[in-house]
Amino acid sequence: MESPDYKRMEGTFDVLVARRSDENTTAEESAVACSSQRRWNEAMVLKEQILDAYRKLYGNRHDKTLEAMNDLAATYVIDEQWAEAEVLEMQILNMRTESHGEGHVDTVTAMERLAATYERQERWGELELLEERILQARVQMYGEAHPDTIAAARDLAATYGRRERWAEVEALKEKSLQAHIKLYGEENDETLTEMESLAAVYAIRKRRVEEELTRERIIEVRAVWLGEEHAGTILAMKSLALIFWNRARWEKAEPLFSRIVEVTSRVLGEEHMDVFTAKAHLAATYCSQGRWHESAELESQVLQARLSKLGKRHPSTLLAMVNLASTLGRQGCLQDAEQLLARVKRIRSSSHRGRPKS
Repeated sequence: MESPDYKRMEGTFDVLVARRSDENTTAEESAVACSSQRRWNEAMVLKEQILDAYRKLYGNRHDKTLEAMNDLAATYVIDEQWAEAEVLEMQILNMRTESHGEGHVDTVTAMERLAATYERQERWGELELLEERILQARVQMYGEAHPDTIAAARDLAATYGRRERWAEVEALKEKSLQAHIKLYGEENDETLTEMESLAAVYAIRKRRVEEELTRERIIEVRAVWLGEEHAGTILAMKSLALIFWNRARWEKAEPLFSRIVEVTSRVLGEEHMDVFTAKAHLAATYCSQGRWHESAELESQVLQARLSKLGKRHPSTLLAMVNLASTLGRQGCLQDAEQLLARVKRIRSSSHRGRPKS
């Protein structure tokens, strides 16, 4: 049987806890008010008091104490007190790991908060190690083909990229693409974005075959899913065509540019300036192949369109004149080429004379 003295002491403790809880609630409300008014120093002092009270009242590992630590750490971050924030976030992470292990949502959340603090300080080495742990935990919790795992892989790849660790980026991106395909299928915006990101990494690593095959697959998927006339499909074709052109792969660039001319003409109309931009690219490809007649025919069309739409003084019009003059010269039409170049010179001279003096 419990003594009356014990009962009285237990009741006193309950009253003390209730009173302290009320005081903490009032302090919490004041801290929230200070934060909402961006009075960070006052909020910080109040939150430090709240944390100290919760530690005494509940102990270090209680959820309320951990929430108070998180709240105070967030305020430290806002005030750029990185060292103070890191100490708290590391304590939380260690306690979460001891309590739940790494493969638990609360532990991963603690890792992510500490990772954000490292990222704000550009501490890439420590961030990388922590993001590797986050990714391993996400795989353990959800498997490879899960949105949270994919997001963790994307964050780690970005950190590897900052440190120019492109081999690691490539390996992550390849696994991430397979996860996207498994989760969403190929005909999906996120999957196609991941394909484009992987192609860009292949380009950085000078793996041209893999880059070209990936970009060709992007075009195929877009054409089937969205149609050849979709803006995204046309842009994908243009990107690959320009890559082939810059690599002097004329036999691969030409059919793509021809296709772009055909599609844009159908979608936008024959007289749209984007059509003539596509024709200019195709003309440059013909020129690089030594197909002067076909190049000159297209360049004449481009020039006439730019004269009509942009005027003779526009830089794009002058460039079209120079390009046509160059092609005519290669054909042996030297007099026509010289006349065009002389015209360019006169236009540029008159433009300079017409400018106000500074």
